[in-house]
Amino acid sequence: MNYELLSRLAMQDSERLKSENLVLIKKNVILEQEVKNLKEFNEIIEKENKLFKERFGQLKNENSGLVIEKNLLLDEIEKLEKEIEKLTNKILLEQERKKVIDEQITKTSLDKKQRELKEQDETPVRNRATSVEFYS
Repeated sequence: MNYELLSRLAMQDSERLKSENLVLIKKNVILEQEVKNLKEFNEIIEKENKLFKERFGQLKNENSGLVIEKNLLLDEIEKLEKEIEKLTNKILLEQERKKVIDEQITKTSLDKKQRELKEQDETPVRNRATSVEFYS
C-alpha cells in the first residue's frame, strides 16, 4: 500500500472534516441564535397575550356596565312613556271637561235669554200712560 496516498487521503478527509465541522459549528451558532430569538419572541407574544386578556376583561366589564346602563335607560324610557300617556290622557280629559263646561255655559246662556224673552212676552201691559186731551 501506498502510505503517501493514504496519508494524502487522510489529510484531505481531515480538511474536509474540519471544513464540515466549521460549517456545522456556524450552523449551530445560527440555530442557537434563532432559538434565542424565538424564545424572546415567545416572551413578547406571551406578554401581549396577557395584556390582551386584561384589556378583554376590562372591555367585558365595560360592556357589562354599558348593558346595565342601557337597561336602566330603557326602564327610565318606559316610565317616561307611561307618564307621557298619563299626561296625554289627563289633557284629553281636561279638554273634554272644558268642552262640556263651555257647552253648559252656552246652553245656560241660551236658556237665560229664552226665559228673558218669554218673560218679556208674558208680562201684561200695565199702566200704560195714555194721554187723552179733550178739545173743546
